[in-house]
Amino acid sequence: KEREGDCNILNRYKENGKALGTWLNNQRARKKKGKLDLIRFKKLEEIGVVWDVYSDAWNTKFRILQRYKECKGDCNLPYNYKENGINLGRWLHCQRKNKQNGILDATYERQLNSIGSVWDVLEEHWEK
Repeated sequence: KEREGDCNILNRYKENGKALGTWLNNQRARKKKGKLDLIRFKKLEEIGVVWDVYSDAWNTKFRILQRYKECKGDCNLPYNYKENGINLGRWLHCQRKNKQNGILDATYERQLNSIGSVWDVLEEHWEK
């Protein structure tokens, strides 16, 4: 964490020949199953381990989308729009597809609705 700024490492990450990524993934799995002992949990919490990597990444992208809207006035960014190395346009496209397919988490949908995300871009352009 001191060197990289966070504890989000890939599953295949190794440090000094040790499979640190696999180990961390195992700790997350143990926590999810309620089998991670309290002392280990507290130590990992103290250094800022993110337990739900997917939600953390989703929320990071959402915050970037919020800033985009504050600057541009809408959430209609191009598919290839990138910010901070993140392809935000593709991410938003995937959220729209997930909603269309009925698999977008309701909490995420509410968050996107709260900032005025457009679900049907073609329809939106037609109306203008």
